[in-house]
Amino acid sequence: MPHNTQSHWEQIHRMFYHSILKPQIDEEWAPNTDLYGDEDGLVVKMALAGVVREDINIDYDNGVLIVSGIRHDPTLPSEKTDRRFTQAEIEFGRFRRIMRLDVPVDSQRISAQFQNGMLLIRLPWQSETHGRRSITVVEQ
Repeated sequence: MPHNTQSHWEQIHRMFYHSILKPQIDEEWAPNTDLYGDEDGLVVKMALAGVVREDINIDYDNGVLIVSGIRHDPTLPSEKTDRRFTQAEIEFGRFRRIMRLDVPVDSQRISAQFQNGMLLIRLPWQSETHGRRSITVVEQ
């Protein structure tokens, strides 16, 4: 972990409230996301119930983490599109979360696990931020 712990945690706090951007396109939804730091690095936890691992994409490019994908509605038959909802809260379709990480992480050691609808991305600390990388999600 970087040496200046107090200002480092303040950076993480600011990063969470100011740099987790909403989706760029109106048709996309944004999954609930937690972002926190520990002694090993940053951790991103994302609720993706109903999403299959193969439909999750994670990219990291020079301090920006992008998580995107799609959640299909398994109950919607292709020939039946006329539904009259009384209440509709579950979002389907494309999703995206863009996080600008203002703290240095080791892009070569980023890992992601997906288990029971929860995505966990670990971004270990590093002295400087650099590089572009796509991260493979593994099922636990």
